[in-house]
Amino acid sequence: MASHLVYVFCLLHHQDKQTLDPLDLDQWTFYVLPTRVLDEHCPSRRTISLASLRCLDPLETGFSGLRKAVASCAEGTA
Repeated sequence: MASHLVYVFCLLHHQDKQTLDPLDLDQWTFYVLPTRVLDEHCPSRRTISLASLRCLDPLETGFSGLRKAVASCAEGTA
């Protein structure tokens, strides 16, 4: 089975500045997308907005599901 490259986009979604902790992985959302999808839809772009990224249907997960999401995209099953 071929392995594919993936992008992992990370968003610190926590909004409360009093409790913001970048080391707390529960405060992050991860978006996993096969490289080929980004290359097909945005070949010359160097940046992407969250709205545009979501239109590409990435796998969205918390840290606990990140390994599975990366493996799924890398195997081409996502």
